[in-house]
Amino acid sequence: MPQNAFAGPHTAKKLEVVAGYLSSFVTVLKKQKFETIYFDAFAGTGEIPVKASDLPQLIGGEDRRHIVVGSVKRALEVRPTFDKYIFVEKSSKKAAALQKFVQTRYPALLSKVLVREMDASVALEEFIESTDWRRTRAVIFLDPFGSQIPFHTVERIGRKTKADLWYLFPSGLGVHRQISRNGTVRPEHAASLDRLLGGREWEDHLISVVPRDDLFGMSEERTKSCTADAATEYMIEKMKTCFDGQVLNEWLPLGSRGVHMYSLLFAWANRDPKAVLASKLARAVLKSNGRNNGWPK
Repeated sequence: MPQNAFAGPHTAKKLEVVAGYLSSFVTVLKKQKFETIYFDAFAGTGEIPVKASDLPQLIGGEDRRHIVVGSVKRALEVRPTFDKYIFVEKSSKKAAALQKFVQTRYPALLSKVLVREMDASVALEEFIESTDWRRTRAVIFLDPFGSQIPFHTVERIGRKTKADLWYLFPSGLGVHRQISRNGTVRPEHAASLDRLLGGREWEDHLISVVPRDDLFGMSEERTKSCTADAATEYMIEKMKTCFDGQVLNEWLPLGSRGVHMYSLLFAWANRDPKAVLASKLARAVLKSNGRNNGWPK
């Protein structure tokens, strides 16, 4: 999250879902001979400040200092523990605070923790290439505050790993808001969408082009057909091409004051038929923490 960002009720709900899944993940794998790794690409400092106005709405994990327990603390408190934790934070100030947080709060786990001060996508690429996926199972949490994750990084997770992925996709913030009502997109926004969505095909799905007859002959009228839901559905279908279809159709819509700005997505890259259990565990934690268009009413 940005340096001066505040957490809201949607932040706590997102973290509750991921923490619930981590608990199920390590429980299932505790008797198997795999090294288990938790990879957090936007780790922050371990705690997130909260606006006082949001306190009455928050769920679990808050204390008197008006903070939300971040993903790092939640992951470190899961039992049984992971064999290794990789926390990535680009900000040197935040990375130093995170290292101190682990040293003072979780000294017994310090030998299992690696804090990396670097860009999330670069760290992910190195992690993917350096890991022996025959002997390793991992959960990757991508929690950007915007469109920092290019699609080719998501694609490499799907094609090159045996990891489970939780991805906070910026469906409203990074996609819906970049397209104007008349279907036009500023060049810099189009470039951002190309990077985020892996090509220019999004135009055919998120912008409607209707032929019309006017005084000058036939022409085309462009209109925006993109919503946060439509952007989410498009991304899910894109991810299925590199995860061999192993992406949940359900998602958790998130955002401040009920505005759908992000979608929490889940995919699993392990092609072993037994790994379908991951989808069942993820669907269960999503269902217990909220319903979206994919859930039965």
